[in-house]
Amino acid sequence: MRRRHFLGLCGSLVAGTAGCLQGTDGPADPPERRTDRSSTPPTTASGTDPSAVEITSAAVQPGVVGPNTPDSIGVFDEFGQYLVVQVARAGPAYDAFDFRFDGQLFPSTTLQSGLYRDDEWGVRYSDGSGPVLFGLPETGDASDARLQFGDRTWEPPQPVRDRLEAPLPTFDVTMRGPDRVGPDRDPVLLVTVTNESDRSGWYTLALNRSGPLIASAPIRRIAGTLEPGEERTISHDARSPFSPDADPSAVTYRLDVPGEDRGRSHTIEPTERTKTPGWTDEGTATASGTE
Repeated sequence: MRRRHFLGLCGSLVAGTAGCLQGTDGPADPPERRTDRSSTPPTTASGTDPSAVEITSAAVQPGVVGPNTPDSIGVFDEFGQYLVVQVARAGPAYDAFDFRFDGQLFPSTTLQSGLYRDDEWGVRYSDGSGPVLFGLPETGDASDARLQFGDRTWEPPQPVRDRLEAPLPTFDVTMRGPDRVGPDRDPVLLVTVTNESDRSGWYTLALNRSGPLIASAPIRRIAGTLEPGEERTISHDARSPFSPDADPSAVTYRLDVPGEDRGRSHTIEPTERTKTPGWTDEGTATASGTE
């Protein structure tokens, strides 16, 4: 994984409430990890209702999407892999969470500008609920994996443990669309993701747009899971270079991806032709989105 020079959530093998909760009582900067705590596991006593804290899912992924400038989003991938735990209610303070993995205790990781999720900017853990993020090594022994907060623990389901131990899958990502369109054409952008590895996993991408009339704007987070060898094409209703408020101008889409490659881009230029010989590929779309 690369160290990003500038500055996402669901994950591979998302698990529901399965797992074991135990206990007694109750412009953006890169991710920051709190000072590591003692490696001594907490003492777990009996006699307290474990349902006070509700954990609804756990997800493993190569990166997370969040604001990386005041007007764009990007994929954060500072660590080998990320675990995102969704707390629904009655959780403690964010810095009270730790995650035990491969014989070590990892404190919660903070994104200063929060996450970007479902078109919402700066999603954070607040008032005892929300996503709790951990930056972890890419692989390790997950036999001791558990979430710790105070004197309570939550054990992730086996699919999450398996995903923590396996190397991250590799994905090929392409973006394509029409190079030029006329004023009567509604362009479509296609993003194709292919799992090139022998294991299933989660991909996480961030799409931004520049033009017309704007320097940059976040468009959407693109995320999902793919089985080994599986390919998925996501269609997006792109913005036309023709605006009623300005002269025709190019529209550029930029797709940020995890890994050494900084991303993909595609530009749609205006043309004065009333009709453009079509670039169409409607049959490959498996999902859609609009701006």
